[in-house]
Amino acid sequence: MKALFESPAKDGVKSICLQRSCTKCCQDTEMPLSDLDISRIEKLGFRNFSVVKRNGHRCLRNSSGRCVFHDGLRCTIYFGRPEGCRFYPAVLDLDRKQVTLDKHCPNRSLFRLTPQISRGVIRLVHRLESEKKRTQVTVV
Repeated sequence: MKALFESPAKDGVKSICLQRSCTKCCQDTEMPLSDLDISRIEKLGFRNFSVVKRNGHRCLRNSSGRCVFHDGLRCTIYFGRPEGCRFYPAVLDLDRKQVTLDKHCPNRSLFRLTPQISRGVIRLVHRLESEKKRTQVTVV
């Protein structure tokens, strides 16, 4: 069960955000949620934490300008957070069609983009697109 909550990045990497008390990515988030993310968060006892965007993706809901799970100081579901949060600041640049470090992350220069992280982001994006298409077919 531990593997379910481990960050895809090495343990010390995400501590950069925690050490610097950086919550930039938690503000006005549009983090997409996979079926696995939703199931994991629901198992933690939460409901009504997502919205469906116009593009069809289910995303984290915001409250007071930040992720519904951020209490102003920290992520209240850090060990159960969505996979996209675990990979951040690694994101897929749609224009360049490659994984890159998000230009909006103030600490991006402290992160290292590895092939393992890049593959993980690409797999996540493919899974999200597949789930979106399946949901659209089911809804129609």
